[in-house]
Amino acid sequence: MFNFICGEVMSVDDETVVVKSGNIGFELFVSGYTAAQCAVGGEVCLYTYLQVREDGLSLFGFYTKREKQLFSQLITVSGIGCKTAMSVLSYCGADDLAAAIITGDTKRLAGVKGIGKKSAERIVLELREKITPPENIPTAAHAEIGLSGEQADAVAALVMLGLPQNVAESKVKQGAENGAGTVEELIKFALKK
Repeated sequence: MFNFICGEVMSVDDETVVVKSGNIGFELFVSGYTAAQCAVGGEVCLYTYLQVREDGLSLFGFYTKREKQLFSQLITVSGIGCKTAMSVLSYCGADDLAAAIITGDTKRLAGVKGIGKKSAERIVLELREKITPPENIPTAAHAEIGLSGEQADAVAALVMLGLPQNVAESKVKQGAENGAGTVEELIKFALKK
């Protein structure tokens, strides 16, 4: 219904921004990042998402299209509502969230209030192939833990099967040292050992 709202910022707090557009003040739920970009008295243009529920309407605002896109993807995951998705964006930020999903960093995601281990694993599983990698982050994130893209995918799959992150990483590295190259080969090697 609304794609974006532009106007004067009337008030800002940690979770909401009120934007005056015409003679209407729109209250938008926002992430910490978006709130930080808004200054009372300044002009802002926020991309929006309207949530329609039986008990009312809620308007969510995003400073960038990237942030709105990630929010829209998060709420497609079973068990992740709009408020939880906004909490994830406030905790991680758009690029860090994308990197965490792509690299299977469930510990980072599980640090968000309202997101447990299972929810974090579900987010990674359902969104990994849908997320557009931020520039330079996937390479840096894989390099940080010493894994290639295939190895990181294998680690994520093993974590989903119940192995602890550090054990999965160790087994995948051993598999790579023993000639396993594809995701399937790495997983088979890890499960044999």
